[in-house]
Amino acid sequence: MDKKQLKEILDNLYDDLIINDKEAINLASFISNSRKDKNSILRELYYNDNAPVKVLSTQFKGRGESDVTGEMIDVSIKYDEFLDRLEKRVNELISRHNRAMDVFFLIMSLPDPLCRLLYLKYFKRMTCDEVSVQLYISPSTFYRKLKDGEELLIKNINEREMR
Repeated sequence: MDKKQLKEILDNLYDDLIINDKEAINLASFISNSRKDKNSILRELYYNDNAPVKVLSTQFKGRGESDVTGEMIDVSIKYDEFLDRLEKRVNELISRHNRAMDVFFLIMSLPDPLCRLLYLKYFKRMTCDEVSVQLYISPSTFYRKLKDGEELLIKNINEREMR
């Protein structure tokens, strides 16, 4: 892992840790409901054109006039593509959450004051001045410790990935 990748993870640390559970739950629920909708639409397409007598019409329509196999296949394919995109989004959310958890645990395992500095900066989203006041350090010390903490974090992540 390089500094740019770490920075991206750290900048989104809080959001990825929390995932905004509502988003993941709503997305999973939407996928489930969409699967039911797909089955319902396919059933309606089939029964609408293949029933010997129309439910809303008394007119008989022969099978030769009502072949919708192609439509059903197209609807099924498009629904599957749609659901695959949604499932990829859920998997991405879960993957980012797991990665953020790993980084968060590594931050917590760093020696003090590096762990507190990184925690306040990236998890609590405090500014340099706020962290400096909280930890009783100068802004220049803040930036030096921030750099040291990020470098140690990269080293720990890379060691962990090598195992």
